[in-house]
Amino acid sequence: MTRPIARTFGVGVAVVLMTAGAASADGGDPKAVFKQYADALAAGDIDRVKQLIIADEKRLPVIEGRRAAAVAEKQFQAAVEKAFPGALKPVEYTGPTTRPIDAPDPDRLTVTQDTATLISRDTLEPIRFKRVGEEWKIDLNAMYPPQTVSEIETFRGALVEVMNALSTEIAAGRFKNYAEVQTDLETRVKMRIANPDQPATTRPK
Repeated sequence: MTRPIARTFGVGVAVVLMTAGAASADGGDPKAVFKQYADALAAGDIDRVKQLIIADEKRLPVIEGRRAAAVAEKQFQAAVEKAFPGALKPVEYTGPTTRPIDAPDPDRLTVTQDTATLISRDTLEPIRFKRVGEEWKIDLNAMYPPQTVSEIETFRGALVEVMNALSTEIAAGRFKNYAEVQTDLETRVKMRIANPDQPATTRPK
């Protein structure tokens, strides 16, 4: 399993870029459904994702944003690993708690009749489920209030643009180490959100 790179950038939105190992086809197990969802996102298989979720038209853009983020992350990771081998080994994120991603922290699943909540080591945000017939589906309507969708998409859009720009710059040898890349990533995302007209290639002063 490839662990996610996850970070809170101080804008009230936690990004989660996830990949997961092979999943069971068991729609009666919320954990298996989550793994299928993560696999489908990583593969860009939006048709499969839609089979696993409950989402109205206001929430569907969240899925498109995650697909773009997963693709950008894959390219970003490849550029970092080539330039700075081993740099992507266990990192830390700042969220509700601070812990190494590889620290023991088993998934916690709470089921209440036809709803369930999964708190997983592979995501910063609780995953909410709803039972539909005999199957569990990820309930994006419950996870994302309408007023937050726009903020989430603004943040993820900025993140994707900056990661794409950094992937090119890393390959060009513009950074001395991965610490510089991390600092640039966080700062540029904040700059891009504050000023959407500013190119993602603008480097912090």
